[in-house]
Amino acid sequence: MPKGGTLYLHEVTQTDITKLQALVTVYGSGYIQPFSTTVTTDVKTPSSGKALRILAFFYYCTADITTELRFKTSGNVIGGLPAKGACGMNLVGRKGPQGSADEVVEIYLSGAGTVKGWICYEEV
Repeated sequence: MPKGGTLYLHEVTQTDITKLQALVTVYGSGYIQPFSTTVTTDVKTPSSGKALRILAFFYYCTADITTELRFKTSGNVIGGLPAKGACGMNLVGRKGPQGSADEVVEIYLSGAGTVKGWICYEEV
């Protein structure tokens, strides 16, 4: 959090997604999946027989609840927040977290709140 305790968040815009997609193109394959939800929901389901590798992500939550971006079947957490705020990671060009074949990526909310963000992924 910046000095002084103020955290500035903004809506994820199509311009943000376009810029990240251009960066991903430099390093190889990758796709952007935006999401916005108020309940636990699936973010991305891989193609049959494929696994998702997360190259980058960003999300924020507006409520004091626990949130987790995670692989649904195993419960392996990609990124999490214990309260409201923002969470992100960039591993474009590296080997990011990878689920099992056919394993969905979900965003988990422990209570009422709003979560918005995106994942950058590739199918392997």
